Amino acid sequence: MYATFVFAMFFTTKASAFSSTALRRGLNTSIEQFYNTTEPVWTYRTRAPASFNLSCLVDVTVNTTLSDLYFERSFYSNQTRVKTSLRRLLNKAHTHRSSKTLVYDAMRPIYEQKDPLFVEELL
Repeated sequence: MYATFVFAMFFTTKASAFSSTALRRGLNTSIEQFYNTTEPVWTYRTRAPASFNLSCLVDVTVNTTLSDLYFERSFYSNQTRVKTSLRRLLNKAHTHRSSKTLVYDAMRPIYEQKDPLFVEELL
C-alpha cells in the first residue's frame, strides 16, 4: 500500500509539472479536432477583461461544415444568463493544424459582418 501511495504521489507531481500550453502543444490539437464533440466544452480560463465578470462559460457544437463550426455559447455576465449563437470560421488552408479561429455572430450572414466579434485561441 505504501508503494502505491508513493507512486501516485510521484505521478501527480510529474503530471502537474506540465503547463496547459505545453500539454496542448504536445498533443498538437487543432480547433477542428478540439470542438469535434457533442459534449459541452467548458472554458476554465479566459483572456476576457475582468470587467466582463464572466462565469460558467460553455460552448456546445451545433453543426460543423468544411468552413464553419456553429455553436451555442452560454455564460453568466454580472449574474445574468446569456445564450448566443456563434460561428467559428475554420482555416481551410491549415485544416487540422490551426490553433486560432475567428468568431462571428451566427444569426447574421458572414458577408454582412465587417469584422469578427473576437479571435479564439487554444492555449
